[in-house]
Amino acid sequence: MRVKLTRTVVLESCPLTRRKFEAIKEVYTDYSGLLLILTEHAFENKIRSPIKLRSSIPPELKVKYELPSHYYYTACQDAIARVKGFLEKKRKGKVKTEKPVIRKVSIWSCGIIRGSHNSTL
Repeated sequence: MRVKLTRTVVLESCPLTRRKFEAIKEVYTDYSGLLLILTEHAFENKIRSPIKLRSSIPPELKVKYELPSHYYYTACQDAIARVKGFLEKKRKGKVKTEKPVIRKVSIWSCGIIRGSHNSTL
């Protein structure tokens, strides 16, 4: 049995200027839209690997959401995790919908931008 440990960390920051807040809001909105599309795509096409999902991203989606590549990387991981979780719950008879529903979005941090395990954000 594999157990994956994760930790959610809330970082305190200096007060944001309106410009910085709007930039973060834009990234969050784009990431949320991308995650919704990728989750639906993975579910409908029975994709269970983030690598396969990432390679199947249509080029027009990359034009629509002009995000850095690490957001696509983490959005694919997030989408696959949501689909797998949904299918597991469906197998146990604990779902109320026919497909995964995204209620909360959190932008993942990935090793691509962190570098090594010893670095800090």
